[in-house]
Amino acid sequence: MKAVYYAFSIIALFPLQALLVAIHSLPYLEHGHKYTSFETDVAAVPGYSPDITFYMATGWDNGYLGMQVGNKDRRFLFSLWDGEQDAEVVEICEKCESSGFAHEGTGRHIWLVYPWVDGHKYRFKVDYHRDGDYNVYTGSVKITDQWEKLGVLRVSSPKDNGLGYFYQFLENWLGDKSQPRTGLYSSQCYRVEGDDFCYPCLGTTINYTKPRYRHEVGFLSWGAGYNKEHNGVWMSINGPLDNPYNNNIKEHARFPYDQCNIEY
Repeated sequence: MKAVYYAFSIIALFPLQALLVAIHSLPYLEHGHKYTSFETDVAAVPGYSPDITFYMATGWDNGYLGMQVGNKDRRFLFSLWDGEQDAEVVEICEKCESSGFAHEGTGRHIWLVYPWVDGHKYRFKVDYHRDGDYNVYTGSVKITDQWEKLGVLRVSSPKDNGLGYFYQFLENWLGDKSQPRTGLYSSQCYRVEGDDFCYPCLGTTINYTKPRYRHEVGFLSWGAGYNKEHNGVWMSINGPLDNPYNNNIKEHARFPYDQCNIEY
């Protein structure tokens, strides 16, 4: 177990905002549905993926899925918080590992150490279904042309609400804030109960720009903007004030996508 990934007991000893820097995206969803699946492309911008960076691809009401850069390796990470009972591993890929966590509430991780590369789009997907008293979640990543299932996690719950909502973020959870971090998030879509079609998200809102709360170097640089296809956004945090991705985007900035270029 890599200490830098899981030594989150340190965080409990300090105000979280003194350590963590993040910027969030809230893709548009059609309201009033029970969501059963989310998909998205994510890529790290070459040269902007220093150690201790989390490209969180798919977040929902009690879990998340994405890719990390640690101090010794890179990995795909799939996580579920505990409910009234502990989250459980139902299925895990052959090369994956699993552990509990307690740094942000408690729950269960599945991860795959994998040398993912900057500039390559990885597609992430989480699927939900109800099985008796359990909410069951499947986390997958498309590395080349094939979906690779990281595993299946479940948690006991009296509620069958689906995935609830969808969000994404870029995070430096405890690293050097002098180095800029930038990721591309694009081609998001979602499924609803009783329908296999993946409906495109038609835009996103940049939200909860945590860097704005601090006034030291490294907290003052953040930004967001369209990718070149206008079917997604880039998000950036940290680094010097003159880095090319520092535009200090305002919270709640909206980015409607070019619907002719939405592909997935």
